Amino acid sequence: MQEKDLTRLFKEGILDNIISITEKFISGLTSFAKKDLSEELESFSETLKQIPQEKKNLTEEQANALLRIFTAAAQPSFAKRFMGKVDKDVYFIFGEYLNSLVPKANSKIASITYEYLNLFRYPSFLTRVYNEKKWEPLIHKLIFKSNYNAKILFNQRARDYKSKPLFKVVKGNYVAEYSWEKSAELVKKYQQALFSALVKNSSADNNSKIAFLLDNCIEMALLDLACLTGGIVNVMIPANSVTEHIRFILKQSEASVLIVHDEKQLSKIKSLKNELQLKKVILLKGNSSEEWVTNFAHFLSLAKENNVEQDIEMDAIATIMYTSGTTGEPKGIMFSQTNIIYKRFCRAMAIPEIGDEDRF
Repeated sequence: MQEKDLTRLFKEGILDNIISITEKFISGLTSFAKKDLSEELESFSETLKQIPQEKKNLTEEQANALLRIFTAAAQPSFAKRFMGKVDKDVYFIFGEYLNSLVPKANSKIASITYEYLNLFRYPSFLTRVYNEKKWEPLIHKLIFKSNYNAKILFNQRARDYKSKPLFKVVKGNYVAEYSWEKSAELVKKYQQALFSALVKNSSADNNSKIAFLLDNCIEMALLDLACLTGGIVNVMIPANSVTEHIRFILKQSEASVLIVHDEKQLSKIKSLKNELQLKKVILLKGNSSEEWVTNFAHFLSLAKENNVEQDIEMDAIATIMYTSGTTGEPKGIMFSQTNIIYKRFCRAMAIPEIGDEDRF
């Protein structure tokens, strides 16, 4: 392909061609002519190569068009093949270009960066860049500078996977499935209820932490996601913790709200209540006559009272996980949003063969 300026590249239909291929692929037309796919990939690579060479910001129109290309290419059924063919060196150079712009540029550049990161994760690409260390600092910078937090990542997955299962819960001989769409709805509802609980039970100088003393269950996973995607700091207490360790953790973390699994776990808290700053305990299973305890159904009813969304900072604490304290007092490990998100990318780069078709 001959050198072309950006205006001509966009006007000559690269955008329309890539979106057309994507739509056909999703519709079930899975057999592409090799020539057709290679031509579109060549056009896409040429576009990505030309943009940094221009050494200037994209226009609003160009940014919108490029965002549409990346978003269209991100459909999982197409992205696997797409990222298996894209020129890895051109993709790296374009990543450096994005890094030079965010967060100084407009929000469209940040959105393009999110889709760039979303495409990067596919095994068809990662296996081709395995052990190329230059990617690690680039990905870290893009995550941090673009504010690619858990909320953005989760919303991307819910958009891309929709009705596909996120969780499967075994109940006797029955397996309950929770799709990405259903999970996203529940996460949003839980998040609104959590914000309401914090507003009602936190003082102005409180760090607004919610502690979990829960057995392994679907509600715990969804509540955890609600916190991570809402910018709410949650404190994970091992379910097998003894009373003295629970006391230590709740005092040190200064959590104002605690969610406990059942009456057995609640009994541990009753003996400690007067020593703690706890304002409210939410009981997942069962009911209690204690004034400071509310059942889960009432907790969920609080969701309609609140539709708060707050900014999420990448270097702020996202969650605190405590050890079981087998060799002394429990130790709290603090994770930021950057820690959590970058760790996912590091794992993907270290084990590139594992992708979205694998099950855990």
